[in-house]
Amino acid sequence: MEYQAGAEAPYQGHLGRTAQTSVLISSAGGPVFPASVYTGINTQTHPELRQRLLDGTLNVVECPFEEGRTYDLAISVIYHDEERRLFVLVIPETLRHEEFKRRSALLEELAREREVLPNYVRNFYTIFDPARLIELEEAADQEEVAQSAPAPGPAPAPAVDAERRAELDRVKIELTREQARLTSLQSSLESSQAELQKAKISLESERSAIEQARTEIEEARTEIARARADIEQTRVDMDQDRTQLNDVASRVERDSELVQHTRARLEEESARLEEERSLLEEARRALQVQELNLEQERLRLEQGAPATHAEEATQVVTDDQFIEILNPDAASRPPAPGAPEADAEGLSRASAPSEHRLERATLAGLPTNFDEAAGGELAFAQSSTEQLLVGYSLSDERMRMFEEAAQVRFLFQLHDVDGVPVMALTLAALNAAGDVDDAVALPLPDAREEESALLDTLAQEQQRLGFALYGEDNSPGLTWEGESPIAANIAWARERVRAWRQAFNLDDSEARSAIALGEVELVGQMRHPFVDGRFSRIDTASEALLAAGVVGYWSRTDQVAYLIGNRGFPLVRFREIQKRVARQALNWGIALGNELQQVAIDESIITDRISLTHRLLASFAELCVGVRPNDLDPIQQWENWDALIQLAQRHNVTPEPDVLELAELSLKRAQEYEDMLDGEDASEEAEAIDLDDAEVLEIIEESEADVDALVMEHRLESGESFFLVDKASAELLAELENAGRGELDTRLNAPSERLVAAQVLVARFGSDALGAVFESAETMTPAECEALARFVVARAGELAPTLTNLLPTAGAPATLIIARALVAAERTETIPVLLKALCDAHQQGNPRVLADVLAQFGDALTAPLSRALKDAPDDEHLTLALISLDRTRPGTLDRLASDGSKRLRRAAQRARELAE
Repeated sequence: MEYQAGAEAPYQGHLGRTAQTSVLISSAGGPVFPASVYTGINTQTHPELRQRLLDGTLNVVECPFEEGRTYDLAISVIYHDEERRLFVLVIPETLRHEEFKRRSALLEELAREREVLPNYVRNFYTIFDPARLIELEEAADQEEVAQSAPAPGPAPAPAVDAERRAELDRVKIELTREQARLTSLQSSLESSQAELQKAKISLESERSAIEQARTEIEEARTEIARARADIEQTRVDMDQDRTQLNDVASRVERDSELVQHTRARLEEESARLEEERSLLEEARRALQVQELNLEQERLRLEQGAPATHAEEATQVVTDDQFIEILNPDAASRPPAPGAPEADAEGLSRASAPSEHRLERATLAGLPTNFDEAAGGELAFAQSSTEQLLVGYSLSDERMRMFEEAAQVRFLFQLHDVDGVPVMALTLAALNAAGDVDDAVALPLPDAREEESALLDTLAQEQQRLGFALYGEDNSPGLTWEGESPIAANIAWARERVRAWRQAFNLDDSEARSAIALGEVELVGQMRHPFVDGRFSRIDTASEALLAAGVVGYWSRTDQVAYLIGNRGFPLVRFREIQKRVARQALNWGIALGNELQQVAIDESIITDRISLTHRLLASFAELCVGVRPNDLDPIQQWENWDALIQLAQRHNVTPEPDVLELAELSLKRAQEYEDMLDGEDASEEAEAIDLDDAEVLEIIEESEADVDALVMEHRLESGESFFLVDKASAELLAELENAGRGELDTRLNAPSERLVAAQVLVARFGSDALGAVFESAETMTPAECEALARFVVARAGELAPTLTNLLPTAGAPATLIIARALVAAERTETIPVLLKALCDAHQQGNPRVLADVLAQFGDALTAPLSRALKDAPDDEHLTLALISLDRTRPGTLDRLASDGSKRLRRAAQRARELAE
């Protein structure tokens, strides 16, 4: 823009430019809409806006929601005419009361400008009527003409209208007043800015001091936290050392007292006990032979075969099984008229559990087409207010098997399919002998809401159940009806399924499909002895001994899984039987296994194991001194005393001297009784195995010295390999290759047959048999354990899931076998559990051997072992693992010796010292 020389340059700041802003407007109809309004006009850049301001249409907006509707907005506008040097604040009449607030706001904005403001901007005008802009423009034009015109001559001054002059005077006065006020405000502003600058400098100085202090505090806090952590770690280490020392001191003190108390008696009796032990072993083996003969007789009687010879009713209990021999005469006699007929479990139908039994019935609301009801599945379940309907699809041939079956039963089961638990509702057809001819199952998942609702319905009390078999034409052919109180069984099974899902979160569809297709054995062949009222009356010590043996056997983890999970026996009834037998055993003083001991404590029959031990010793002492009738033979009495004394040693209970004298007297009577049996039926075979301790020790030492040389591989024609320790085992393998599960479980208890029986069990029944096999491994020789380990390692891939589940509760031999198999299967996720087993006195066995096995994991062992060493850098068993790993992976100790962790460096140093 051009302007005269010497005149003020026009204001170029942002306040003198055309400006717009956006506002939100509430329409009369309710909705809100945005609109753009002007807050500043520059007549040089936007001359067209001047007329709109004069016309009053500058900030008039149309309503988008109502045609023809406009809104006149009261918006203050800065008017800037650079040519005339006019800077005017135009305030709407409706905002006259805000004049000073808006002037002050504009003055503050001008004060923040960095450039020098022209006088006409600093002395801006304020008007309320846009029409006054014309007067201001005319006055500016006249002033410009007057400044540009030559000096006036003596001609007379033109006449000026009096009213116009008065108005100009008033404006000048107002301008003068505003200029004075602006000057005052500028002075005050400059003073405030100076003070503000000083305050900023002071604040920055204080802020720097505070930041420095904060940094120092944080450093001090970090140092304190580090020192506190070191102190806490030192305290934890000291507490662990103190606890270990206290435990060692306590054990030493207890052991010392026990040794001092029993040394005299042991020295007197040790020679005689060792001499007689072999004789007792001979008698026990002879009894086992007799038991097996009687068992064969019982089986023949159950199958309806004539008795080969008459025997008295006999009941025998061993450590790992029960065998009950019924009176052959009574078993072979036909039932009396009106007496209840025996069912397929060998029990009377009147007293057999009714929860498995079904009656033929016509079912209401049964779907007529299987495919429509099942939706492509092999079975379906539908719930109604009256009953729960379950349908299965079978071929016509299988339908005839169910139609001709002596009995049809249903079972609620929990299967273990390669380590995956799956619930199922199974329908089984039994023949007259009680064997399962056919079975079909409906898997019951528990993941989705509708699946859980079905199980909730099934668990309801007295829930009516309907079962239907559909033939090849998709129509229902056979139907049954029944009810069952199985809520406790369902809760037991669901708890295990949910625990598995939380631990592994794997897909179980393949396992459920295997059950639905019948690819696994649905119903086991081993029968259980429990009926209503069994062991409800225990009137003699021999009955208590039998009950404790039978129920103790079925209380083991694997047997409970079979009894409840496979045979579907009501869990509530089994618990009642356990409690009943535990009470009677405490009453008669009969030794209980670990499982029944825990039942007695859990059911508040006794408070703890120490009290239980005292109670058993006192009760059996009363029985042996004649306070109560005693029908146990001398060998049974001594075996019970032996079990009670071992129980007392495990629980650190010292029997009274009178009790020990009774046990010694029982041993003498057992020896005399054994001599009498030997005189009546001497056996050359028993004499052949009569070895003294020196010979036994020599054999054991030889077997341990060259275990590998004793193990040999035996391959069948089928290509399957077994690992044996002598040639005689090959003949036994041929004999047991097709034996039933019950017979194989029995052979596990025979020292000369347990190895072969264990391998046949795993080969035929897979992971389901591992629990029993590993229990038997606790009594095997080193050579047998080596053979069993090679057999399991060869099948490590398929057995690995179950091996992982069994590992936390395995004993020392089983732990070593499992470890070797898991290494072969490369199951590195089990390393933390294996390291815990290495540190567990119950599981570690020979820790050096187990450490060498774990070292075969190689580099995968480094990270878990390092974490364990950080928690316990001085643990001797973890140090053994570290030494073994360094031998397998040289350089491991060097890397840990330079690790940033002080604990790992200490562990590496300790390992070097022990290795040297």
